[in-house]
Parts: sequence; structure tokens; C-alpha cells
Amino acid sequence: MKGKPPFPKGYLLTWLDQELPRETAIEAAVKKTEIALQGQAATSPHVERIRRIRDVVIAATKTRDIVSSSYLQNELGCSQYELETAITRAIQLYPDLKEIKIFNFRHFYHASMQPEDLNAAIAMKRN
Repeated sequence: MKGKPPFPKGYLLTWLDQELPRETAIEAAVKKTEIALQGQAATSPHVERIRRIRDVVIAATKTRDIVSSSYLQNELGCSQYELETAITRAIQLYPDLKEIKIFNFRHFYHASMQPEDLNAAIAMKRN
């Protein structure tokens, strides 16, 4: 195997509790994962990028803004390939992250953004 594996200490598995509503089950699984990874996330740059993408998108959404992929790349200080890999995985892991294209450029926002705020942010990016 070439290079360092992304999870040198193994893999972490969790499950969604079928007895809970979907959103609550996802939140519980994420909390369990965060507790298990506490103090260890920095061991994997890939995992760190994925978590940082979500954090940046949520922070922007709270200020009624959307985030471009170029902004994410600057924030993360990574290559285009590393960014694309992390974005793909972040969207898989966090279905509340949403993507929209403006002039063929990718932008991201959190599903909690109100439609009128999203429309205003899109209009600002277009201008």
C-alpha cells in the first residue's frame, strides 16, 4: 500500500437508530463520532478537511451567505484534487450540505438557510 492510510488506527462505525426520527438519529450518530474522535481528528488531514468544510458552510449560512469552492480551497489551503475529494465526501456524510451552481461555479450552503436568504445570497453572487 502506497502512502499513509487515512485511518491508521482503524475505522469508526456508527449506525442510525431506526427508532428515532431521521434528523435526530443523524445528530446522535454525529455526536457519538465526534466524542470518539475527540483529540484525534488532526491525525487525518482528509477528515479534518471534511469537518472544516461543514463548519465553514454552516458559519456562512448563519450570516446568510453561500460559500464558493474557491473560498473553501483558500480556507483549507489544499490542492484542487484534495478539495474535490473532501467536498464529495462531505456531501455524502452530511446530507444537510447543499450545492448550487452560479455561472458554472460551485457554491455551498446549509439546508437550514431560509429560501428568501438563499435567493438574496444567489443574487449577490451573480452581481
